Amino acid sequence: MLAAVTLVVALGNPISCLGSMPTSRAIAQTPSAAESPSLDESSEVDSRLFLAGMEDPEEVRAFLANLRQSAVMRGSRQARLRQRQALVAMVRYPFTTYDEPGVPGVTYHRPEALLRDFERVFTPPVLNAMRHAQYEELFINGQGAMISDGRVWFDQREDGIKIKAINP
Repeated sequence: MLAAVTLVVALGNPISCLGSMPTSRAIAQTPSAAESPSLDESSEVDSRLFLAGMEDPEEVRAFLANLRQSAVMRGSRQARLRQRQALVAMVRYPFTTYDEPGVPGVTYHRPEALLRDFERVFTPPVLNAMRHAQYEELFINGQGAMISDGRVWFDQREDGIKIKAINP
């Protein structure tokens, strides 16, 4: 499929061209758009949420905000325990870990069991990915939405938005 693309060059003059670029790759970008997340990036994510069974962008944003806040792991011992409890409550059960790709490890049926193995599953790289999760950077497909190159996957079902996989 041919797509007409308007490119904005450095001087700000639009140039129209007809090329063989697929429409999904036809993107006009100005230097300022590359510097920070734009409304276009949010709109792109908004338009793909349905692939992961999600409908409400604000609900996804709230989930990510809760994820970032819970992954901080700072404060008193009690505060850190509450943060851990919040994270394990965000997981869909049963939850199976994979020690190697395709090789099932431990299956957790209850949050209390995952809480006991918290450090094994919620490694420093996983917590770091959670702390830096941004809506505009979500990758979304039919399997769900992911952050940090697949380190954490989540989707939405009848029980809400939940973490479905963690790849430490």
